[in-house]
Amino acid sequence: MHTQVLFEHPLNEKMRTWLRIEFLIQQLSINLPIADHAGALHFFRNISDLLDVFERGEVRTELLKELERQQRKLQAWVEVPGVDQDRIEALRQQLKSAGSVLISAPRIGQQLREDRLIALVRQRLSIPGGCCSFDLPTLHIWLHLQQPQRDAQIESWLASLNPPHPGADSGA
Repeated sequence: MHTQVLFEHPLNEKMRTWLRIEFLIQQLSINLPIADHAGALHFFRNISDLLDVFERGEVRTELLKELERQQRKLQAWVEVPGVDQDRIEALRQQLKSAGSVLISAPRIGQQLREDRLIALVRQRLSIPGGCCSFDLPTLHIWLHLQQPQRDAQIESWLASLNPPHPGADSGA
């Protein structure tokens, strides 16, 4: 029996950063709902790592540059005979709209950075055993909230990672 393993090695740091972000965001939802201390530590460690990645580079600037680059690539297709011009224009408008939304959105991860519980846990994660109930009573109390309350808080945190959708009513 032969098992094939595919290992891709991204060559540039920008792509590595984006893959790290994707990996960490996927990790956030693996152990949901959070029902115990171990699950909470896994979740908060991934939030902390994600915020560290966001703080290292200028993610928003790189995303905007990539959106512009993709728009230029689509523009090159306009000259090709037989290409669906309407489809190309629709895609270009989607990219342009995504860029506008990204420009007007708050700094990526800002709500997470400002959250008191996340800040407290992040601070204690670097200390061996620093997230014990006696060192971090706020987390201990949070873990004893009703499951729907914790789920709503987690949903809010995760939603803050999604950029606003074009046309979404910000007053709702």
